Amino acid sequence: MANNGVNLDYKLRSAKLQWLNNERFQLLTPTQVEQGIQRAESESRFIPTLADFLRYCTTVDHEQHGLPSVEQAWQEVTRHSHEQMTHNWSHEAVYAAAKATDFFSIRCAQGDEVKMLRKTFESLYRQLCNRIAHGEQIPDVRPALEDARRQSLMDINERYHEAKLQAEIKAQGLQQLTSAQSALAAMRSRLANGDSQA
Repeated sequence: MANNGVNLDYKLRSAKLQWLNNERFQLLTPTQVEQGIQRAESESRFIPTLADFLRYCTTVDHEQHGLPSVEQAWQEVTRHSHEQMTHNWSHEAVYAAAKATDFFSIRCAQGDEVKMLRKTFESLYRQLCNRIAHGEQIPDVRPALEDARRQSLMDINERYHEAKLQAEIKAQGLQQLTSAQSALAAMRSRLANGDSQA
């Protein structure tokens, strides 16, 4: 009997050391350990394995942090990847994970590519969710999106006026000139000489 007690004591010490020496366990915050204990008590009738306990500690309560679930986030990304600039994203983390995964690839993927991209997105999204759960602030993408939209309108406007200028240069027969300055100088000269009246 005494032998069984010694063996049990040894096994207990060994198990504690295994947990405490585990790299992932050492990275847990006191808040995460408390979360793990609470979840283990409510979700398991047995002592959890180290892997289960680590999962209890690090699984983010999405609702508590105002985050959509991983599934909801992926559905949002697949529905709105073609309108990343105009869609009102449910959370910055969804947009950031989708952008890092690559909107264009998500939009164009087929077959096994979709599975691979989904895996990548989910991994990135979970990392962001964990950072948020630890109190990190993910930069708000909305101002950047608004700026990108404005920039996009400016680009459209600039391209329109550039095309208009090119058409005018071509109409004046000045396309052979190599620089904008020489083209403008030639146009001024023609205007001054009254050639544009013809």
